[in-house]
Amino acid sequence: MKIIDTLKTIKDPRYIISYDFKIDNEFVGNSSISKYDLNNTYLLKINIPKLENKNNYKFLVFNTLLKYINTYNKKTNRLIMILPKHNYFELFIILSLKFKLIEQNADVDVDVDADQNVCVFDNNNLLQLTKLNKTQLTKKFTIPKLIKYEKSYIISAAKTEGLLYIPLQNYLNVQDLKEVSNNKNKPFLLWVKILENYKFDELYFHTNCYIMNILDDRSTSIITNKFNLYFNFKKYFSNECKKYMAESWDLHSFINNTNLKSRIANKNEVFIVRPAGIGAFSGKDIYIVNNNENLKEAVNKTSKYNNVLITEYITNPLLFEGKKFHVRVYFIVGLIQGHFMTKVLNLYKILTAGKPYINENFYNKEIHDTHAKTTNRDIIFPIDIYDSRLYNNFTNIYFKKIEDCLLTISKFINGKLTKYPQAQNAFEIFGCDFLIKDNDEIVLMEINDKVGYSFKSTETSIKFSKLYFQNLIYLILEPLLKSENISQNKSNWLFFE
Repeated sequence: MKIIDTLKTIKDPRYIISYDFKIDNEFVGNSSISKYDLNNTYLLKINIPKLENKNNYKFLVFNTLLKYINTYNKKTNRLIMILPKHNYFELFIILSLKFKLIEQNADVDVDVDADQNVCVFDNNNLLQLTKLNKTQLTKKFTIPKLIKYEKSYIISAAKTEGLLYIPLQNYLNVQDLKEVSNNKNKPFLLWVKILENYKFDELYFHTNCYIMNILDDRSTSIITNKFNLYFNFKKYFSNECKKYMAESWDLHSFINNTNLKSRIANKNEVFIVRPAGIGAFSGKDIYIVNNNENLKEAVNKTSKYNNVLITEYITNPLLFEGKKFHVRVYFIVGLIQGHFMTKVLNLYKILTAGKPYINENFYNKEIHDTHAKTTNRDIIFPIDIYDSRLYNNFTNIYFKKIEDCLLTISKFINGKLTKYPQAQNAFEIFGCDFLIKDNDEIVLMEINDKVGYSFKSTETSIKFSKLYFQNLIYLILEPLLKSENISQNKSNWLFFE
């Protein structure tokens, strides 16, 4: 009887090496070696379903083990070997006594299927684990800060519209993290969607994780509620608020102030009425007013909201291809390792009105409303800006002012934002909408937590998602997975404390 093991071609990139076992050229099983975790550990799986001879079993197992030791032992700290639940398992343990038995290390945590057994070899020594009867193989970190968390990640089924998660998934998979959906897991990353009731995806609301992609929106309402944003900005930094936001008032205070109300009746000034809080998003119940009649109508139609702003309307906007537009800027805020940090991502979205701008017909939404649905094509900075003068102005003028504005915002929200208790660390990427005037001044309109990422084409979604996740990986995920102190990279951030 001739026993051979044959190296076979591996198309699956997860495997470093793979063998077929044959007896007299008849297939009886196989084995494979794959990378297991971040601490130079390898996983050796042996499957011998058709073997009926103890000596052959012994030969194949030991031959595979010795082949690993001779080839890979200098490159790794530990080998975890998973064997079939076979009648000859006890024989293997007895025969392996020539290996020194050592105590189990604290960072070894391996569960296996009911039909498998596990041994761990550490520096050529055999560690026998008791036969386990679990339903899932779990992998945990050996990095001290991550030791309590599984080597997994969850991207919720309620995925944010428009983002393509392939760049994020590819990166995490390369780091040996497995995508799971079980809410009982304790994943490294939990990616969920914000809901309206100060919660997120119900399935994962009690799932513990190392880092989460949202902050507690009961605290973030300090900036995501338009009413709170303006009056907090004005309270903490009144000069900067006057510089970067259009003057605003509480609607009821405005209509009860004769001098303010007369600005509409007697001066023909233009204002915009905007509700704030739960239910106020995507341009709902926003009204432009320039006389008492439409002011009264706006008051009646926004009466269901607790807070309503009335704001000076910008009548000299900078135009993009003849149309009014606003810029959606992506602002990341993190609470990580006890630090508070913020950053403006290096990509932006331009949203235009549907028709060319004229400084009249204020009730014509096609002229004055700027949304994704009114923009006739995808416009992402910097990849879709071909006008060199506009590109230079965006780079050297507008975004320097935007960064200065958001640096001031960072200062007044520092210490006021919190994370959900399920997460040890958290970050969130907000969508900040800025209008630019024809005199190059900028106006912060609002900061959104429910950020839409819809695009006209799949090609743009791919390009945007790649840039988006490259920023996220570079700033947060890679330092954490390398077990670095986030403060080592403080120069990467706009604000860090």
